[in-house]
Amino acid sequence: MKNILKINLDSIGEDSQVISQEISGLNLDLDESVSEKGPISLKYMIYRLGEKIYIQGRAKIDVELTCARCLMEFATPLQAELLLVAVPVEQYSPDQESREQDPVFVAYRGGQLDLFREIRSALLLAIPMKPLCREDCPGLCCQCGKRLAEGACSCSRKRGTGTLAALENLSKTKKVYDSVEAYTDVKQEE
Repeated sequence: MKNILKINLDSIGEDSQVISQEISGLNLDLDESVSEKGPISLKYMIYRLGEKIYIQGRAKIDVELTCARCLMEFATPLQAELLLVAVPVEQYSPDQESREQDPVFVAYRGGQLDLFREIRSALLLAIPMKPLCREDCPGLCCQCGKRLAEGACSCSRKRGTGTLAALENLSKTKKVYDSVEAYTDVKQEE
């Protein structure tokens, strides 16, 4: 665990404080597919109620991801919400469940709390499962691999040769079946 982003809890009172900071050179080591580009921006409100410390805010960092469709790298901001309740280690129980939008409970010892792991975890969860350079990215040609956003490729695509080609003839088969069934009904009436 890194000893960065430590908060001195002795200076936190019941009146809320808003803290904004920008930290350069902090390697969050988010994921091998994510390149951090620039400082991390933090803005959070912190206050104390008894021995519990409440932290609510946001972490933001610019990253570079690889598009899942066209494999092109693109820059995008990664943003995560923080909702933490820090309790003394003696009061902390691993059974305290955290659900979506519920606070995450963390333990602190003495008068310091290190936010590094919580910020890193929140940003890891904010990484999209299928990053896209743009919502309508057309991807790559399945035959030659050309990025279709750069223009159409020169591959000859024959209709009816893909994996779903059998479905193309389904409507034609139904029309033939319906006409045969209608012919059979006419013959039976005679």
